[in-house]
Amino acid sequence: MTEHLPTPIENAPPSTKFVYRELCWADVALTYDDLHARTGLAHRTLRRATTTLVDVGAVNREWISGSRVAYEVP
Repeated sequence: MTEHLPTPIENAPPSTKFVYRELCWADVALTYDDLHARTGLAHRTLRRATTTLVDVGAVNREWISGSRVAYEVP
């Protein structure tokens, strides 16, 4: 795949890049459960990937309905 990745995640683990691409392809913000269903990644791996993406500013985290979180590419 020749898709350009933001510089902060070029050297990230493949799982982080996979989550980023899923968020790019989505038309709407995805919740953690949506990401888990779409990627099939283990919870620990998905949590690490989303945390990394938020920390480097590649995705935004939105709090929705109480403690639920959604992620989207800015």
